[in-house]
Amino acid sequence: MPTWKEKIQNRELDANHVLIASLLSGFSEIGVLNQGVVNSITSKLAENLKAWFDTMGINPGIQSSDSPEIKIKKTAVMMNNALKLVGEISVQDTPDGPAILITSGKCRICPIGVGEAEIPGTACPFPGLLTKLIKLYDPNGKGIKIIPHDYHILIKKEGACYLYYGEND
Repeated sequence: MPTWKEKIQNRELDANHVLIASLLSGFSEIGVLNQGVVNSITSKLAENLKAWFDTMGINPGIQSSDSPEIKIKKTAVMMNNALKLVGEISVQDTPDGPAILITSGKCRICPIGVGEAEIPGTACPFPGLLTKLIKLYDPNGKGIKIIPHDYHILIKKEGACYLYYGEND
C-alpha cells in the first residue's frame, strides 16, 4: 500500500479530495457503503453542484443534438476543471461497448484507493455525479445510462476503471 506522501504526489491530492474519499470510507466502517448508497447520495450532490456551477457561470454547453460521447466529454471536462476529481479520463470504444475509462491510480476521490475503505466491490461517486449532471444539463432532460457488466457498475481492469454507457431511452 502506498504511503500518504506517495498517494498525495501520485494522485495530486488536495485536502478536499481526502475529505470526500475519507467521508465515503467512513460510511464503510459503519457498514452502510456500497455502490447503491453512493449513487443515491450523488444524485442530491449533483443537484447542488449544478446550482453551484450555475451560480458561478459554469456550464458544459450540452446541445440536444450531442451524442452521448460528446455529453460525457463536455460534462467531465467541466467537472474536472472545477473539482479536479479524476486525473485521467477518456471515452473509448471497447470490445464490450463504449466506455468511460478513468485511470485508477490517478482518481482523487476513490473511497478505496484514497479513503482506504475495505469493501468488496465498488463505491465510486463518479458515475452517479456524471450521469445526473448530464441529465440536468441536457436541454431535453435526456442523459446517459451506465450499463452494468457482470452486475457491476464499474469494472477495474488494466489499471483503469471502466464505466460502460449507453443513451437513455
